[in-house]
Amino acid sequence: MVCRKCKQNRAHRVERMGAIDNAVNRFYFKPYCCDACLHRFYVLRRDVSLAAMRMEIGEWISRFGSRKPGRRTRREIFIYIVAALVVAETISYFSRQRR
Repeated sequence: MVCRKCKQNRAHRVERMGAIDNAVNRFYFKPYCCDACLHRFYVLRRDVSLAAMRMEIGEWISRFGSRKPGRRTRREIFIYIVAALVVAETISYFSRQRR
């Protein structure tokens, strides 16, 4: 693989590390790193066509929007309750009169 920065043929595939690599992997990009300049970059997988990628992303979007409007899952309700409690506690902390 040719490095995009230094144009040498010393880049190789590396393991995913962290949330960004996992998020990029969802869209069929794989991380590479150059041995010469240590530049890290992403390349579209060769075994995936753009049509297949569009189809899977379309299915993912349709599944996301398939819920009835106004309906919340238990996880969303839990997250809203926890967020409301954190906001309420923060407001009460800052509104206390200090002696």
